[in-house]
Amino acid sequence: ACFSSDRPYQYMKLALLEIMRRKFYSSLELDDDSDLSDLTSKDYPILSDFYQMLEDERKSYLVKGQEIYSKETLERLMLGLNSICVGNDSKFFNNHTNITSDMFVTFGFKGLLGGSSENLRNAILFNILSYMSNELLTRGNAVGSLDEFYLFLSNKTAVEYIRNFMKRVRKKDSMIIIASQNLEDFSQPGIRE
Repeated sequence: ACFSSDRPYQYMKLALLEIMRRKFYSSLELDDDSDLSDLTSKDYPILSDFYQMLEDERKSYLVKGQEIYSKETLERLMLGLNSICVGNDSKFFNNHTNITSDMFVTFGFKGLLGGSSENLRNAILFNILSYMSNELLTRGNAVGSLDEFYLFLSNKTAVEYIRNFMKRVRKKDSMIIIASQNLEDFSQPGIRE
């Protein structure tokens, strides 16, 4: 959502994002084998920390041909990430979690429906859906509820994502509840299936 539509650069930026993500966590001595049980939410880095590493990387970029990416690609990646890391949208993405207990978690989406961009709403929606999917399918024994679901029916990708985990959650002793005020909301072609 944060990249322009120029395809060759988009693929390079995504590859570079993965390289930089690995480099960033490696610098913090965090990897797939790290024991995270003793860490608090404040011990984890936030997006502005990652962006600072990208800025340091850009400032110290070597033109000697040692890097597998160009400085221009790094700068395009930074431009694509700027808003969520340090810019206008960082208030939604650049913080430590405020979830202190996973017994009952509520995500309020109402404030985003009016003046925020569709890309921002979709990014936040998929963060929430990813969290729900993890709780329902990985941890299991959980209940997820999506109220006022008619607000998301125009997003076919979200509908398909939710439909897919709806069909699998019962295998993990979980359930999903979808609510809307009118049954007609769910009778649209492509939705009712």
